[in-house]
Amino acid sequence: MSSVSAFRISKEETMKYINEIKEGEQVVEHYLCKSRQTFKSKNDKNYLSLKLADKTGTVDAKVWNLGNEIQSFSENDMIKIDATAQIFNNEIQLNVKRIRRSKDGEYDPADYIPSTEKDIKNMWVEFTSYINTIKNQHIKELLEKIFLKNTFVAKEFSIHSAAKSVHHGYLGGLLEHSLSVTQICDFMADKYKFVDRDVLVASAMLHDVGKPTARVEGPDKDHFKMHPVIGGEMARKILRRLKFDNQTIKQVTTLVRWHDRRFASIEEVNKKTVRRWVSQLTPELFTRLMEVQKADISAQSDYQRDKKEQVLQETKKLFEEIIEEKNCLSIKELKINGKDLMDMGVPQGKEIGQILSWLLDQVLEDPQLNERETLTQMAEEKRDEK
Repeated sequence: MSSVSAFRISKEETMKYINEIKEGEQVVEHYLCKSRQTFKSKNDKNYLSLKLADKTGTVDAKVWNLGNEIQSFSENDMIKIDATAQIFNNEIQLNVKRIRRSKDGEYDPADYIPSTEKDIKNMWVEFTSYINTIKNQHIKELLEKIFLKNTFVAKEFSIHSAAKSVHHGYLGGLLEHSLSVTQICDFMADKYKFVDRDVLVASAMLHDVGKPTARVEGPDKDHFKMHPVIGGEMARKILRRLKFDNQTIKQVTTLVRWHDRRFASIEEVNKKTVRRWVSQLTPELFTRLMEVQKADISAQSDYQRDKKEQVLQETKKLFEEIIEEKNCLSIKELKINGKDLMDMGVPQGKEIGQILSWLLDQVLEDPQLNERETLTQMAEEKRDEK
């Protein structure tokens, strides 16, 4: 048997973490190759300089002899090395003699990604147990299809990180975060009886369901920019397939899609934008959105939490002012309607809808314009533009 073919690992072997490596030790282990560069030595011979990593840190490694014992591999591959630990510039450095790509099943991903301290299996059981508390059979079936019958979601959602550097950036972080959000929403639904508990809890469970699919790796942190859209679309398709009513479909998918939409800073919070958001959602749905966002922020790490909570509080304050002032938020609340436009000579059809939508847009910008005389004059001017 050749030395290369004999170079394999037993799953029963104890993991040699990077922070445990001592000078003079032989290291036969799997690591993540974070970087791979080729240089020339003083003897004009090529050698490899590697940066290897596991969940405890990184270590420099050098491959001086690029012979048959060094099999093909690339950056970001999991590789198995046979090396000797030595000291260089007061740091551990590995002198690598053999390398090959690792095979599936030869290593535990948890050894290479910082992991939650909580038991993932127990969290998954607790998280999915909320499904049985849902009274609406259609919503319950939706959650079962996504979390219990979809093997991809069941696997990826339970082990995924919620982020890489902002909050819950470790193995099982997405599940830990989602469970916390669900627990908080469940508590709030019990406290505020006007809230539809089934919709709120389902939205909490689903709010980050698009992250495993949306994840894009970056050099410093992962990005999940499209995860609200992807998660909302996943929910919408299943809801339609299950023949949900349009109101439930709109409520659940909107809360999933909108849960990350917020002002970036307290300075950016403004009444005009809040008014437009409420118009798009309806006041009832906007109230639920703020509850989901409150739970989402509360379940995150301390990183910028105070800032996010201040932004949410200011947004809520402006929302309450908009409701108290009875601002016009929909075409129905305009002091002019389609019949009035037809009496002006606007032909029945899409032009009426276009003018009413335009009038609402102006009123959302300036609520004082919502007076019958003012809107009539504006509509006549708009009609004459046609």
